[in-house]
Amino acid sequence: TFRIYFPRTEAALSAPSTAPTRKEGSERLLLVEDDRAVRELVGRIFRDRGYQVTVTADAGEALRAFAAAPDEIDMGMNGRELVQALHQIRPGVKALFISGYTEDEIVRRGLHDAGIAFLHKPFTADVLVDNVRSLLDAKPVTA
Repeated sequence: TFRIYFPRTEAALSAPSTAPTRKEGSERLLLVEDDRAVRELVGRIFRDRGYQVTVTADAGEALRAFAAAPDEIDMGMNGRELVQALHQIRPGVKALFISGYTEDEIVRRGLHDAGIAFLHKPFTADVLVDNVRSLLDAKPVTA
């Protein structure tokens, strides 16, 4: 047996606060993910939030897609060498690294530049979209 005690009050009940606003966008994203299931899920998450997504399985495929229309992609995701190649085509394109490795391990292996955003797996759809929205909304860094 257990008992729960609530404080007595005469105050009127109020409706629960509204859920956080879902962040959405219309920008075009380049998603690079070697795991098909993750690739499909993340692509669907962004499409459901209004983004246009070019989904690719590897860096070569992503680079070809980006080179074909560099001004149509607002953000690329995954791969240090890929991001460096994308910057050769369009300096300043934003990137979000996603990995199951810890951020310390990524930096130790030299796979990540400190100035590039990093998201550690696992994450929720909202956390993923919030990170992307924050990067897209950030003012460009001038050298």
